[in-house]
Amino acid sequence: MKKKLTLIFAMSLLLTSCGGSMVKVNQGEIAKNKAELEAKNQKREIEGLEEDKSDEKKSKKDKNKKKIKLEEENKKDKKTKKDKKEKDSDKKLVKNNNKNKKNSEPTRNNNTNTKRNNDTKNNKVVNNNSPRENKEEDNSQNQNTQNKSYVSFKNPDTSNNSGNYPEVLRDLNGKKFVFSSGAGGWQTVLNFSQDGNFKAKFEDYDYDSVAICEFNGKLSIDSKVNETAYILRLDRAEITTPINTQEVKNIGGKDMTVRYVDLPYGFAVNNDTDHSFQGMFSLYLPLRKRSDMSAEVNHWLDITGEKNVEKDISRIYLLVNNKTIDTFREKVE
Repeated sequence: MKKKLTLIFAMSLLLTSCGGSMVKVNQGEIAKNKAELEAKNQKREIEGLEEDKSDEKKSKKDKNKKKIKLEEENKKDKKTKKDKKEKDSDKKLVKNNNKNKKNSEPTRNNNTNTKRNNDTKNNKVVNNNSPRENKEEDNSQNQNTQNKSYVSFKNPDTSNNSGNYPEVLRDLNGKKFVFSSGAGGWQTVLNFSQDGNFKAKFEDYDYDSVAICEFNGKLSIDSKVNETAYILRLDRAEITTPINTQEVKNIGGKDMTVRYVDLPYGFAVNNDTDHSFQGMFSLYLPLRKRSDMSAEVNHWLDITGEKNVEKDISRIYLLVNNKTIDTFREKVE
C-alpha cells in the first residue's frame, strides 16, 4: 500500500512538472506567434500605406496629366478661335474694302455726271478740275481710246467664203437695213459697204437718256438655199464704243445721258442674257413669198407696217438672225 501511494505521489509530481513545462512552452509559442502576427500586421500596414501612397502618387500624376492635356486643349482652342477671328476679320476687311471701292465708283460717276450736267452746253465741257485730276481724266480717256473694242467675234471656221456668190455681196453694197418695231424709241441701223463689210448702230431712247452700241463686221455667203434665200456667215465683228461708260451730250437741244452698252441688238445670240455675236444669218431676196418665211419673220413684218412688204410677197431684202429671228428689213428711201 505504501508503495502504491509512493508511486501515485511520484506520478503526480511528474504530471505537475510536465504540465508546468507545457504551460511554459505554450506561453512561449503564443508570445512568439503573437510577435510574428504583430510583425506581419505591421508589415501589411506599411505595405498598405506604401500602396496608398503609390495610388495617391499615381492619382496625382494622372490628375496632372489631365490638367496638362486640358491646358493644351484650351490653348489649342484659343489659338483656333484666334485664327478664325483673324481670318473672319481679314475677310470682313476685304469685303468692306471691295464694298467701299464699289460704292465709291458710282459716287464718283454721279459727281462727274452732275458736274457735266452743270458745265455742259452744246457739247462743250468747262473743265475746272485740278491739273492732277485733269491728268487722271486724260489717262482714263486715253485708256478708253486704246481699249475701244470691248466685245469682239471671230468665226472659228477659218474657211474663206468671200468668193461665194460675189454678185449677192455686190448687190448689198450701199444698202441700208433697219431692225425696229415701227414704234417706240429703239432701232438698229445697218449699212453695208463692199465685200459684205458693214457698220451698225443700236439706239434705245428714253426721256432723258439713251443706250448706244456701235459695232461693225463682215458677212460672207455661206451657201445658197434657193433663188430667193441664202445663208450668210458672220466672219468677224466687234463693238467699237467703250461699253459700261456714260457721258452727257446735247442731243436735239437737250442734255441727255448717253450710256454705252454691250448689246448689238439684232446681232446678239440672246438680247436678254447672252450679248455675244450670233454667227449665222439668212438673207431673203426681193420677191420672196411670205408663205416661204417663218411665222416669226412674218410677225416682224406685220408689226412694222413696212409698205414694201405686201400681203403675199416681200419686195425688199430681209436679213434674219437665225438664233433670235430678229428681222432687218431693207430701208428704201
